[in-house]
Order: sequence, then C-alpha cells, then structure tokens
Amino acid sequence: MPPPTKSVAKPAPKPAPKTGVKGLPKAPAKAKPAGGASKAPASKAPAATTAAKKEPEPAKPAPIVITEVPFKQVDAKVVFDREGTVKASGKWAIAMDENALIGRFLRHRDVNMLSTPDNQQMQPETIRMALLGSIKFGKPFVIDMMESEMYEFIRDKFDEILPGLLDMVLDKSIIKDESYMKIVKESDGQEYQSRYDYNIEGFSFLIITSQLAPNEELLRKMYPVKVTN
Repeated sequence: MPPPTKSVAKPAPKPAPKTGVKGLPKAPAKAKPAGGASKAPASKAPAATTAAKKEPEPAKPAPIVITEVPFKQVDAKVVFDREGTVKASGKWAIAMDENALIGRFLRHRDVNMLSTPDNQQMQPETIRMALLGSIKFGKPFVIDMMESEMYEFIRDKFDEILPGLLDMVLDKSIIKDESYMKIVKESDGQEYQSRYDYNIEGFSFLIITSQLAPNEELLRKMYPVKVTN
C-alpha cells in the first residue's frame, strides 16, 4: 500500500501594499481664523480704462441750399413772392445774379432800392428813410451789392442808425412788436408817428449781388436764390 499523502498548508497571502510614498511628512492642517469668522474674498479693483473718453465732435453746419429761379420768374417768385415760397422759409431772399440784370430791372418797379457803391445812397439817414418808408407803405426794400462783398459794410451802416438793426431786419423782428418805431424820429412828420398806420404785411427785404459766392454768414441768414437765364 502506498504511503498516505500529507497535505501541505498553503502560505497565507501577503497583505496588499499601502499606496503613497513613504517617508513624506503630512501637510499641516490649515489654521482656522480667530473667532471662527470666514475670510471674505478680496474684491477686485475695476480695470483701468485703456483710453480716455472721446469728447463728442461739434455738429457740422447744415449745407447751404440754393434755389435756382429763371430770371423771368424772379419778379413774381422772389421780389414780390407771389407763391409764398420765400415767406415759408422764414427768411428774406438774397439773389445771386451773375449777369446783374435784376438791379436794372428793379429800377422800373415800385421798390425802394439802394446801391452800396453809391456813397450818397449809403448814408445812414438815407438808409433809415428807405427802410422806414418800405415798412410804412408796404413795399420791397432792396440793397444791391453789385459785384462787391459788402455785408460788413452794410451791417456797420445799419448800426449807425440803431445797433443790431441789420439783424433785426434779417430775422424780421423789426416788424414785430412795433419795433420799427425805434427808428422813427419826431422830425419825420406826423404820418410816421402813428404805429398803427404801417403796412408791415406788404414789406419785404431783398439783397441782390452779382457774386456767386457771397459771405457765408449772410447766406445762412437769408434764403439764397441763384438767378438763371
């Protein structure tokens, strides 16, 4: 008979190795703030602007609109404004007539017209009576600058009558609130003394020039018309 076999006990399994690196010290625990208050996160400073704020650019002036009117229609459409176009603009007209025909034509019309090159006609007293007569009797008051730039010269002459008078005529305040009485003198006669005896509805003011590019300030204060053939 074979000898009985002996059972051999299996060795016990080795314990699994611990993970991590041996020998390293443990990180110390973070200390809690005193009093148990939690620390608020620091607020971030607003980012600095990289460029200074740009100032708004000044508004550009509106372009000057020039209306073309044939010479044959100037009398009705501009001088006497039969269609009311000039009145609707809220301004008085300035007519640019390269051929200088309007001035010759208006000499035969019922208007009070002065010519700037004529020193006698540009005397303050002559201007005053021409303006006052136009307001009283309701007719156009026309100043012919011809080929010269005379805006400042005209303004200065009007100032000799009353400071700011030309602007009063241009913005029509001369015919409001009976302002025209400011240029009336006692020596003008009884017919000019009554403020109610003035035909302001028939009054108009017109500047004519043979320049095609007169003073820009004057163009902006008036209703520009270019006379065509």
